Amino acid sequence: MNKSWVDINNFTCINGSEIYQPGQLPSEQYWNKVALQRSSGMNETGVIVWYLALCLLLAWLIVGAALFKGIKSSGKVVYFTALFPYVVLLILLVRGATLEGASKGISYYIGAQSNFTKLKEAEVERCCHSDILLPFSGLGWLSCSIILQ
Repeated sequence: MNKSWVDINNFTCINGSEIYQPGQLPSEQYWNKVALQRSSGMNETGVIVWYLALCLLLAWLIVGAALFKGIKSSGKVVYFTALFPYVVLLILLVRGATLEGASKGISYYIGAQSNFTKLKEAEVERCCHSDILLPFSGLGWLSCSIILQ
């Protein structure tokens, strides 16, 4: 769901008037309240989320074991980390292509309804370049959001 759509369409009517109430996506609420169990502010420390602390400990133990074993064993890790994302992408591609209505979505995306002439516009090319290059500087979202408004 688009966050700007939620913000724009989230109005509360009080006595016939519309007062803007900023909203929060359900995914944000789940992340903050369930997964991270964030406290209400900086002055309240909150509780330790044990499964996150144990995952962090496990990650550091794996890093420590890799450093302890040396460079010879890291070659095997590189093979796994280089190939595993492609395996996951292939699984997701097959899963997505076998879902109900996938052929309609694919035909809408690259079929007769798609507008490929839009790709010739300079604004689209500029957004693509900013999406590719500018995230490294931290300002990639800025240029494209200004253009599309």
